[in-house]
Amino acid sequence: GTLPGAGRHPSDGIMELYDRDRFFVMSGNPWPGTPATIAARQDEITELWWGLAPPVSAVPSPPAPGAPPTARPAKSDEQILALLRRSALGAAFAALHDLGDLGRYGGNRSSADLALANMIAFYSPDAAQVERLMRGSCLVRSKWDERRPGGTYLSLTIARAANRAAVYTGKPNR
Repeated sequence: GTLPGAGRHPSDGIMELYDRDRFFVMSGNPWPGTPATIAARQDEITELWWGLAPPVSAVPSPPAPGAPPTARPAKSDEQILALLRRSALGAAFAALHDLGDLGRYGGNRSSADLALANMIAFYSPDAAQVERLMRGSCLVRSKWDERRPGGTYLSLTIARAANRAAVYTGKPNR
């Protein structure tokens, strides 16, 4: 069958579905009790894809271009960048943001996108600010604007980063 969207599904890591651009090695030994033939299952694939999608209300929508922010971020973009550069992850941040270096992520651009979003979101809970700072990086690519169930690739990546456990408080961890 054919997926209704592109590749890895924004289902928070529950499952990954692909219909192209991936190579899988199979043993040739079918699981006991499964059919011996491969059959078209488009209806089932479509139902699974949309069944895994997060509800649209669960994913914050990015602000419209040029729209005023709902609230002014607690720290300016420059302050967030300065905090990131001075942090323990300063070198990793600079490699991603300033150089687009994917070395720490095995060349995986999606992992690098999420890592950068996680770093920025630690210092800013404002999704619009996280997006602005990410778009100022060397990682920018057209995939970020691709529509997905619940938003764009980038808005879903930022929402995933926003679900982290730790946030910057300005005080040392104890």
